[in-house]
Amino acid sequence: MYWIILIASVGYDHYGPAHSGWNAVYEFCGVYVLSGSDFDDGPTEELDVLLDQLDFDNPEHEVFRSKYAD
Repeated sequence: MYWIILIASVGYDHYGPAHSGWNAVYEFCGVYVLSGSDFDDGPTEELDVLLDQLDFDNPEHEVFRSKYAD
């Protein structure tokens, strides 16, 4: 059995559907994938490269970081 693990995600709503969406990093079978409203990237074994693409610092974003994102 394989599990897909949500590592981290960012959701945002900047006043209208054209500026709303989400992006998330997942792990599947030891590789990482970035998927979301803006873009997709991966698979890769470099978790930090994908996490750097998420905007965790914007106070308007809804941020989720699992223990695997640290």
